[in-house]
Amino acid sequence: MNRRGELLTPFEWESASDFHDGCAVVGKDGHYGCINVMGNVVSPCQWDLMEDFSEGLAMVDRDGKRGYIDVTGTLVIPCEWEWAMSFHEGLAVVGRGERYGVIDRTGALVCDLKWDFICDYSDGLAVVEKDGKYGYINMRGELAIPCEWEFARPFCGGTAAVCRSMDDWNGGIGFINVQGEIIVPDRFHWDYDNDSAYREGCFIGSVDGELFIYDRQGNRIY
Repeated sequence: MNRRGELLTPFEWESASDFHDGCAVVGKDGHYGCINVMGNVVSPCQWDLMEDFSEGLAMVDRDGKRGYIDVTGTLVIPCEWEWAMSFHEGLAVVGRGERYGVIDRTGALVCDLKWDFICDYSDGLAVVEKDGKYGYINMRGELAIPCEWEFARPFCGGTAAVCRSMDDWNGGIGFINVQGEIIVPDRFHWDYDNDSAYREGCFIGSVDGELFIYDRQGNRIY
């Protein structure tokens, strides 16, 4: 319904998501499609899986192969990937077999399928994994921060949480900037379950068992 409480589309869908980029994913009989804000069908329920739109594109799956449609329902990137994530900052992570790379909005590979795993881009960098170690690649697919961490989180507000050794998990979390420089020494136990606080510019962590709130420079604020 709209803000006036008027019903825009009848109760005909077995599932429905929120609207993103003017479209909402709907499902019926085990397949998925999307509608626009007027309730008109943009893409029929023909997909085995469909993610919400992000940056004007939505990941779709047919017979175990994934591609992308635009907000008109047109398949703009063929279903050729075994793994595909939503677009972030103009790029999307794709995979085939046990290797992952990155494509742009045209479907062209920006980064070859050579990583064990890749997370979504944020702040122009993406976490990559190689042989159990984590680092970061830039928007050109180049390794910008070496794979030297056993734990690494995506960047948020110009900083990212990292840890050199999982043996030090209870007191070895620190933070780096986008140049890979350590700006907060690896001495915190981070409340990993409270990620929302970090996205708001701070994090909940403890040193020597005392729990406090810190800013992204490691300064205690509460």
